[in-house]
Amino acid sequence: MKFFTTPLRTKFAITNFLLAVSFLFVNNVFGQASVTTDLLDYPPGSTAIITGTGFQPGEYVELHVHHAVGDSLGTDPQYHQPWFVTADSLGNFTTSWYVPSVAEGDALGATLLLQAHGDMGSVAEWTFTDSDFTGTWTSVTPSTTCAGATASYTLIANNPTSTGTNANVPVGKKVVITFPAGFTLSGFTSGTLNGTAISSGTITTTAITVSFDNPVAFNKNTTVTIVLNGIVNNSTAANYQLSMTIDNNTGTGVGFQNLFPASANSQFTINALPSAPTSVTATAATICNGGSTTLTLVGGTAGTSSTTQWFSGSCGTGTSVGTGTNSITVSPTT
Repeated sequence: MKFFTTPLRTKFAITNFLLAVSFLFVNNVFGQASVTTDLLDYPPGSTAIITGTGFQPGEYVELHVHHAVGDSLGTDPQYHQPWFVTADSLGNFTTSWYVPSVAEGDALGATLLLQAHGDMGSVAEWTFTDSDFTGTWTSVTPSTTCAGATASYTLIANNPTSTGTNANVPVGKKVVITFPAGFTLSGFTSGTLNGTAISSGTITTTAITVSFDNPVAFNKNTTVTIVLNGIVNNSTAANYQLSMTIDNNTGTGVGFQNLFPASANSQFTINALPSAPTSVTATAATICNGGSTTLTLVGGTAGTSSTTQWFSGSCGTGTSVGTGTNSITVSPTT
């Protein structure tokens, strides 16, 4: 009977080959590390959701975000410190990074580099941007109305010039126009945005806000013209400045909006209504030809920027004898 044996060297070679194949397989499954963000472009004050895949199971991963150009830490190094996560059994993880607001740092307009380094050798990186989602006002007309008046307001603004496309606004996104404290809104009947009618079914009002669904798509860096019909104000006399938010195509809610902060170009004025005087006094009750007397209104209010028209005979249908504020001096000629 013959016996065949495998030499030890051959067994060792086969074992090493199988181990190499196995290691190659593991690297193919877990070794193609990558990190991505849920968006390519973010407004200031929003949160980037970060996903990692292809890391080693249980790998301890250091992440940090810094400026891709110039000073890597910028003027806000506290937002560019590293943090750590652990990959799950499949080599995946999810984490997040807060994009500092304009007041908090200098990320606005920057290209940002996300880097991930694992303690088992995995390395990955990703770039994204923090664009400016702030629009500007051009005008609000009419610039002056009276308290209690009904008016149609035309608002003209310029959509942000974001470096990304996220400032574009699709149909159906929410537009919210906010009047400042002190302004009391009690009516809004209809309107248009860039000439397209606003659906009445989407209109919502409060004492200081008007909101509706955008009826027509418009892109970044374009003029936005909004007409609000039937705005009734029950406001105190003052200067008011509008602000506005428009949801953009990244989502809804804070951090996914084009912002139009109040400014001098969004200002309008509410004037107080005049009230009729109760009587008139004269410095001289009887005067002769060539003399004069000063007439002064008693009671009532002239209102803001109003002018008093004086008549002889009957008010409005008599002969005009001049204009003034609350008094006038007259000199009869006959």
